[in-house]
Amino acid sequence: MANSSTCTRCNIGSEDALHALHDCSKAKSVWMRLVKPCHWPMFFGAEFNDWLLINLSRKMGIDGGSDPLFTILHRVRNCIADFGSMIGNVKRKPNRVNKIVKWIPPDIGWVKVNVDGASSKIGDHRASYGVVIRYDRGNYIVGFMRNLGADSPLQAELWGVYSGLLTAWHHGYQRIIIDMDSLVACEMIKNMFPQYSHVLHTYREANFAADAMTVAAFQSSNCLTFMEEPPLEVISAMEAYMSGLGVSRVAVV
Repeated sequence: MANSSTCTRCNIGSEDALHALHDCSKAKSVWMRLVKPCHWPMFFGAEFNDWLLINLSRKMGIDGGSDPLFTILHRVRNCIADFGSMIGNVKRKPNRVNKIVKWIPPDIGWVKVNVDGASSKIGDHRASYGVVIRYDRGNYIVGFMRNLGADSPLQAELWGVYSGLLTAWHHGYQRIIIDMDSLVACEMIKNMFPQYSHVLHTYREANFAADAMTVAAFQSSNCLTFMEEPPLEVISAMEAYMSGLGVSRVAVV
């Protein structure tokens, strides 16, 4: 028996039964290969007794086909290979220009789901995500955040996309634009969505509202925290759009 209660595998959480079975990042990576993505929130969010009952009474495993996690990893490797090939074939110096970046509203009748995921900068490997959903005129519908604990920024982005879609559908919206500033995550999933849902890459400067949610999420619980009214930081980002303000940045063209 160890003298410390800290998990010896991830060196982060307290090694109780629930942590050892599915909260530890080492165990979670295995479960994510075995459990269908649509069941992840329920599977990883349940308390110990409920979690045992769910495992005994429900079928949540992947039925044949490819492992979604391996599919994602395969796409990442392809993206990295394509990027390396592109860099190797560049013959001219890219043009860099200053451009004004700001949040762009969706077409009339659509809603926009801004997603951001990040990891803590203080060395404890925590990750979180924030999501803000707005109408085509820029007004706020709902926002939410979640502290994922030990996880990666890429997984946080993907959790944000998944939760954002579910929330938009729950509110009755079918025509959905997802904006995210992670180019890797965007390339991985952009062709995996229904006809009336699109994934677009945006600059971080146009994603300030979701970024503010993500930063606040580090102080929140591991459960989804919904904000029916926007926090002050999100209001500031929305007011900047309403005023027509943007942020200047250097972009490659």
